Amino acid sequence: MAKKDTQSVAPMWDRFALRDARLRADLLQKEAAAKLGITAQWVSMIEKGHKTPSNALVARFAKLYNRNIADFFIAR
Repeated sequence: MAKKDTQSVAPMWDRFALRDARLRADLLQKEAAAKLGITAQWVSMIEKGHKTPSNALVARFAKLYNRNIADFFIAR
């Protein structure tokens, strides 16, 4: 009998939801970056999917955009 894979899978964040929330908050990337203490380039790279934010950074995005952190993760 095959063993069941019990390895946990890390949740995937949704870069499109991050960008959408920023736009709905009426913030430019540079404005969001300044409030988060990161560079606008970093925000851009995250929104394009070139960089993966830490869960702590996603939580900071959620707080800034007044959203639930779960809004930024894709359910599997």
